[in-house]
Amino acid sequence: MSTPDLPTLRKNLLRYVRNHDTEKVKNFVSQYQPHIAAIAGRPGTDDKDEWCPLGLAASQGYLDIIKVFIQAGVSPDARNLFATLYTEPPKPPEKRPDGLFAQDSAIFFVDTDGPSALYSATERNQRVAAEMLIAAGADVNTQRESGSTCLHIACFKGYKGMVEALVSGGANVNLQTKDGVPPLFVAAQEGHKDIVKALMAKGAQVNLPKNSGATSLFVAVERGHKPVVETLMEAGAYVNMQQKRDCSSCLYMAAQKGHSSIAKMLLSRGAGVNVQKDLGWIPLHIAAYFGHLDTVNALLSLGGDVDKAAYNGKTPLHLAAESGHKYVVKSLMESRANMNAQDKEGKTPVHIAAQTGHVHIVEMLVEAGAEVSIKSKDGTTCREIAENNPAIMEAITKATKTRKSVSQYDEFTRLLEAVADNLCVNQHWKLLARDLPVTNADFVEGFLAELEKAYPESQKEQAFRALRAWRKYKGKEATVEALLDGLRKYSYTSAADGLEQEAKKLNLLTLPAETASVPDE
Repeated sequence: MSTPDLPTLRKNLLRYVRNHDTEKVKNFVSQYQPHIAAIAGRPGTDDKDEWCPLGLAASQGYLDIIKVFIQAGVSPDARNLFATLYTEPPKPPEKRPDGLFAQDSAIFFVDTDGPSALYSATERNQRVAAEMLIAAGADVNTQRESGSTCLHIACFKGYKGMVEALVSGGANVNLQTKDGVPPLFVAAQEGHKDIVKALMAKGAQVNLPKNSGATSLFVAVERGHKPVVETLMEAGAYVNMQQKRDCSSCLYMAAQKGHSSIAKMLLSRGAGVNVQKDLGWIPLHIAAYFGHLDTVNALLSLGGDVDKAAYNGKTPLHLAAESGHKYVVKSLMESRANMNAQDKEGKTPVHIAAQTGHVHIVEMLVEAGAEVSIKSKDGTTCREIAENNPAIMEAITKATKTRKSVSQYDEFTRLLEAVADNLCVNQHWKLLARDLPVTNADFVEGFLAELEKAYPESQKEQAFRALRAWRKYKGKEATVEALLDGLRKYSYTSAADGLEQEAKKLNLLTLPAETASVPDE
């Protein structure tokens, strides 16, 4: 007896399946019963015949044909030859879970990575067909070469009913791909809140990370899926996880993407506002760099360190100036950012803005009191940088002439802020010390007036706290005499006399501040 021409027979059977001609399929199965497992459960070698007949029937939801094949003994785990099931143009790669749809080699009959019939049914959302295959014994947890399962693809596509069918059929909700991606990660990545909830209800581990350390919460934050973020946090997602590669946190990612509302949610759950990533950047750095004003303001309002220096010495103001985000620069200045902070190269924000040609930023900073005479480590001043850029030079010249006269009070105002932080003269003025711009003359005048009222009647503790504030501000070289000189320089003799009287009682006027003996608080 001659061997049947299996490729030709398979082509005929595929044609019957495509046409949903159940009777011809039944007749075919009856006629070629001894060979039906090889014909219907395997693909052909021709590129145009990549489907195995059972996989094709499953993808189309032809339940009657599936039943015929299963009853004839075709394996429910039959695989197609090809790797991807799209008949329309596929989605861009960045929208796919890593590795889920990698191209695979076409190996005749022994291909172990072609999608199974169950995978085909899942990809086309043929739930009843999938349930039929599962009931017939299909392996619901079979993995592709990348490690992806039917549950991964159902989560990616957003097929909640299919997810429920697979899980009911025994799908492992925590089975990870070779990259460590669990199904929950995929659902969170695509923003499928209902599937996220369904998976967690069936035991999906909310903090199970992929190999990079990223969790489902991290990817939901990255994609801006606020409802999913909220759902995961309510389920106990850890908000302070950090990726292994660069140590970026969920809050850092929210800041990078400009998701201000998500950033606030994370902060309300205890996210560290000043947690650093590998380069020493905190969320405020990246938000300032990309110009996400709402996020910058949210971070500042909830404790973001406005003068935090990265490992290269750059502060958020340096980065905002470099990128030319004038409204972010303005917000940082209003939050008391140090306009003269120097990075590891000795460059100030004005240096950076001048180098990058951001005229308006240069003008804003200089007009607000930033120094243009500070030299970087290579000895360059802002004016020297501007020599090759007439627009920058004009901005510096103009801003220098129109800069507010109160800029001369900058350093003294910073001293007063330090005093306000430690000396509760008046709670209202203490708040103003934190909230008003450093060049606000009314603040200086008003705060000193409060000092003038308070110090003549000040107690021992008040004088001591003022000294602590001065130490904090000026460091080891500070002396009480310097503080008194500062007050008298601006004609606030009453305040100076009151503090001097208390300092004499404590014998603080004859010793440098770093060695002065002061009582414990």
